[in-house]
Amino acid sequence: MRPSERNPDRADEVLQRLIDRLQPAQIMHMIDEPVDKAAEVFAWPTGSAASRNFAQVLASFLQHIYRHAFPDGEQLSPWRAHDEVIALLQADAQDPMTGGYIGAVLDARDTEAPPWYELAARIIGALKTRLRRQYVQWVLTTEIDPHDWSMQCALTEVLIERMRAYLPPDIAAGPPMRWASQLSGLLGMYLGLQDEGGVRVI
Repeated sequence: MRPSERNPDRADEVLQRLIDRLQPAQIMHMIDEPVDKAAEVFAWPTGSAASRNFAQVLASFLQHIYRHAFPDGEQLSPWRAHDEVIALLQADAQDPMTGGYIGAVLDARDTEAPPWYELAARIIGALKTRLRRQYVQWVLTTEIDPHDWSMQCALTEVLIERMRAYLPPDIAAGPPMRWASQLSGLLGMYLGLQDEGGVRVI
């Protein structure tokens, strides 16, 4: 008996809830829009990022984002904000040794340091990516019991069936349980097909 044959209707119901909760437009409304609105009203110092207060300014910016975008959520202390800025800039770096926070610090010592808005854009981009991933993981965890292998296989089978024309032959023709561990990736692909040009959420 194939996994989905045990309860195909339930698998379809779970998948539909996942799709509803992971709509790109909804995630943008929950994450992107509040972050962008908060960033717009932050009072940056004049000039470039060549400042001895470089780290303090960026930490204050991230505190401002959390305070105004997510007032009911966890707020950051100055030290925590500083650590988060480092992590976000490093996550955004192409080369963590020459880019990221290290590169930003080196640039801040230069007479041609980048404007603040460039650093802000990198922090915002990395923050949105992190928050989207956290939200997606939370949705997956609340909708799918991690120990319910049968449901994971059933959902994988439904997704493969719906996307068969877009998948490589080894995935399209293989047993669904082989790809159940890649369920989140398949779901992300399916959402992308449903919302071409939208924000990537998984």
